[in-house]
Amino acid sequence: MAAALLTPQGRIVSDMFLHRADIDASPISPPTLYADVDAAAAATVLALLRRYRLRARVSVDDASGEAAVWAQTGGGGGQPGPSWPADARGVPELGRRAIILSRGAGALAEAGGGAGAYASLRLAAGVGEGADLDPGRGTPLEANLDGLNAVSFAKGCYVGQEPVARAHFQGQVRKRLMPVSFLPPAGAAPGWAPAVGDSLAPALGSARPAGRVAAAAGAGLGLALLRLDAALPAAAAGIALPLADGGSAAPAVPAWWPAEWLRG
Repeated sequence: MAAALLTPQGRIVSDMFLHRADIDASPISPPTLYADVDAAAAATVLALLRRYRLRARVSVDDASGEAAVWAQTGGGGGQPGPSWPADARGVPELGRRAIILSRGAGALAEAGGGAGAYASLRLAAGVGEGADLDPGRGTPLEANLDGLNAVSFAKGCYVGQEPVARAHFQGQVRKRLMPVSFLPPAGAAPGWAPAVGDSLAPALGSARPAGRVAAAAGAGLGLALLRLDAALPAAAAGIALPLADGGSAAPAVPAWWPAEWLRG
């Protein structure tokens, strides 16, 4: 399942996937869960889970030396095992994602491709993860986690629930991560890409920036956290939004977005 760990203020600590390792084990055996998290957030997540353990009979350990994360997409040449689940975010382009017990590095690998190719595919699909979500500042709704099966509005209380539920039920989500195609400024060097955090110039008739760059990869692909009132009309008209430091970014609406998000 897809999930996230939040601060009490509803800011993202880390997104994650939870995998049940022994789903067919005896019901009297202690269950084992693997948390697939971004490597940069692993130490923070580990410390928080240990703190939340309180006096429960739960062991929380770093498993990066014994398990690796693998993904298999439509373009991959490798064959997934029969138990590999579909990527829990529900976006078909992302294929399958699994925890494989294997001594060595625990970094994300892609069957038949590589981590870079997987990142480009993910950005093209408009799906952010890890650092793309601006941990410590980003919110799960702006990061689209509510459309990626990582947020529940029906379950019991969790850390950060109140601000997340309030923004959802009051319709206060005015910005979201969107896939963008970067267009370089005149005279730019080959392979040019904007820096993460670069702002997009104000849209016509507005004094506020349209958003900021959240991720950039090769082939001109990236993500931007954009104001919907600026990005949705631009996407519908096929217009690129100018970057404050030169170049531009053309937003697109992912096919998996719910229809209600398109009403801004």
